[in-house]
Amino acid sequence: MRKSLLIGAVAPVCAIASLSFGQVITTLVKAGDPVAGVGNASAINNLAVNNSGDWLLEIDTDAATTADVVLVKGGSLLLREGQSLPGVPAGSVTLSSFDDINYNNSGVFGGNIFLNGTGSTSLDSGVYQNANLVLQENTISTAPEFSANTRYIGWFGTKLNNSGQHLTMSSVDDPAIATTVDRAIVLWNVGPTGTLVSEKVLAKEGDILAGHTQAAADFGTGPHDFDFNDAGVPMFSVDGAGTTTDDFAVYVGDTKVAQESGPSPVVGRTWGTAGLGSSRVALNNTGGYAYTGTLDATNTANDSIIIRNNNKFIQEGDTLASIGGAFTFTSFGTSAPIDLDDNGNLLWFGDWNDADLTKDTGLFLNDQLLVQEGVTQIDGMTVFSISGVEDGFHISDNGAFVIFEATLVGPSSNLNGAFMIAIPEPASLSLLALGGLALRRRR
Repeated sequence: MRKSLLIGAVAPVCAIASLSFGQVITTLVKAGDPVAGVGNASAINNLAVNNSGDWLLEIDTDAATTADVVLVKGGSLLLREGQSLPGVPAGSVTLSSFDDINYNNSGVFGGNIFLNGTGSTSLDSGVYQNANLVLQENTISTAPEFSANTRYIGWFGTKLNNSGQHLTMSSVDDPAIATTVDRAIVLWNVGPTGTLVSEKVLAKEGDILAGHTQAAADFGTGPHDFDFNDAGVPMFSVDGAGTTTDDFAVYVGDTKVAQESGPSPVVGRTWGTAGLGSSRVALNNTGGYAYTGTLDATNTANDSIIIRNNNKFIQEGDTLASIGGAFTFTSFGTSAPIDLDDNGNLLWFGDWNDADLTKDTGLFLNDQLLVQEGVTQIDGMTVFSISGVEDGFHISDNGAFVIFEATLVGPSSNLNGAFMIAIPEPASLSLLALGGLALRRRR
């Protein structure tokens, strides 16, 4: 009999025989598992893992809908919808829902939380560090780069690093900017108990960034459209206010690494005129970076691509030995993240052209197939599908742990769950990361 989730019972299951480093998949929670004092798990909404293999899950349960979603930290309940929250001055406030979640190597949660009971829609969200309020919507910013009386009016998401910093994709109302909703990327230094120490604007609407001729109109606001590392360096995409054929560009810190209609790392191909508008990005603590994009329309059968450190990593139309060397990749997921560890190893989702659609997607680490739908077995059940959407998987900074969401073919119904893979000696994989993939182009 399985123990309660909150006791932290997890069970290692099968190794995947096709992989040379023979990692083991561990079940963290599946649909139907009990969450003590709440109900039974029904679905995984979001996940994260740190260097110690300590994990954070946002779990939907079968409890009443106003209190059914929980945040579980390493098997213990951290936060729950409907609970009271300290630190918010506006009346009897309860937790309404979670936005993105972050979990650093010290076991600290950070993220935007939506609130009930504030008495106003202009107060109904706040950025939290564990259960401590860092900043509530409608607060006036102290960042010197804003004009006086600039208020925060919400967040599209935040990131948390291991240096006591939050990177926030903020919506503000800066009186000096003509629009009433202005976007800005703001770095916060935050104390261990959630006290906001300082704010610095890294980029905002109206700025003309280095290497770009257009003033910034907006930034990529999806959960994987921006990132930052322990040095406080950001990675993001910017939407310029000028011509739409070259308005989007990707930046690492102050350096432009790609711009629509500009040259790509693929010889003879430029970036498409709408090729970087939905780039997913990843930045590690050693300065390595990766991003997705779409090349020009010369050949739409091979225009989707993942770039790592300004080199082609893998491109639509390529094949790998781990998928048989005959099939070719057709997609890397429309909203699936890419994730980069500190050794430069890249975690990514791929879809290929096997006529058998029950086994044509997988989760990869560099050129190694970690999990394949229709093939991989977990708890004696076959993986029915792998989550190739925005909150589907994550790798720890040191590359030792991969956490992912998948659905299994259960005895009576399919079972959604969260699972973890321990990667033996992940640093050795950096040889693959630095040397590139053994790719072949099928014609």
